[in-house]
Amino acid sequence: MSKDPEKWFDVARGVGVGSSEDDRKDDSVIQGKITSIRDYVNKVKIRCTYNTAAEALGIKPAKFKKLLGDRKSENSWFVNAGAGEPVGYADNEKHADLYRTTRIITSAEVP
Repeated sequence: MSKDPEKWFDVARGVGVGSSEDDRKDDSVIQGKITSIRDYVNKVKIRCTYNTAAEALGIKPAKFKKLLGDRKSENSWFVNAGAGEPVGYADNEKHADLYRTTRIITSAEVP
């Protein structure tokens, strides 16, 4: 089994644990944390549900989607839990390696 899930927990810890309520309300702080998560999923080339990323950040999924920004390949790793697809993305907006694995990060729980 790959070490990717273990590394995900490190990323989730880094963006969520120790965040104050004020940090969770500050979009610029959250934006930096979203960048950390996006960099990770792009590096390991694994999809992550919107809900999982939002939960790791302590925010609502709708806020996560809003702060994620434009539809572009590096953001397409964030997917709907049911379909495993990035919501509203055209094929040319999806990362070329999006389907290289069936694995999807579905939990923000940190052991």
